[in-house]
Amino acid sequence: EEAAALLEAAGYPRRPEQTAREFAQGVAGARPELAPALRLADLHYRELYDPRGLAEEDRRRAAELLAELKSELRRRRPAPV
Repeated sequence: EEAAALLEAAGYPRRPEQTAREFAQGVAGARPELAPALRLADLHYRELYDPRGLAEEDRRRAAELLAELKSELRRRRPAPV
């Protein structure tokens, strides 16, 4: 959810009918350097639907991916999605 909020604030609007994965795919398609959004979407779904949740390693990876995404957003201007 934090990643989606960051992307929207950076000018990448999410359409109401888009799933988290569809939104991430659209953003990464427009800006390949924002591909961490795709992995974050996958981890988001695992956290929501896997009864085991996320392992600590996955949580650390999610934090790293979010940091990468933030860094790229600071450097890049939005492209139409």
